[in-house]
Amino acid sequence: MHFDIYTTTAAALCVSHLVLSAAAITLCVLLFRSTRSAGWLFLAIGFIEPLYRVAFRLARGLPPLWYSSSRVGRDGVPTMVLNFDIPTLFIFAVVGLYLLYRRFRHEPSA
Repeated sequence: MHFDIYTTTAAALCVSHLVLSAAAITLCVLLFRSTRSAGWLFLAIGFIEPLYRVAFRLARGLPPLWYSSSRVGRDGVPTMVLNFDIPTLFIFAVVGLYLLYRRFRHEPSA
């Protein structure tokens, strides 16, 4: 089996979108349970995009991860294109949500 660092990195970045999305949704639900503010549930809906992207790809019969795509060049030869999409928004959102959750968890309720 051929080990390709580029393909592995692209796949890991794609999977990190899913993991961070699930973590952000979980933290939003935990914040909702702590504060009883429905805004956290609406915010959780915003983080569901990578999860329904996988569901739509599976429904269309495509591979579930979107780290690679194939294109046909001008000469008719198909080439594989790797997408290195770093989830910076999800990273910062999960860190911020975790800090908020930690603050609400340690704060005595009024």
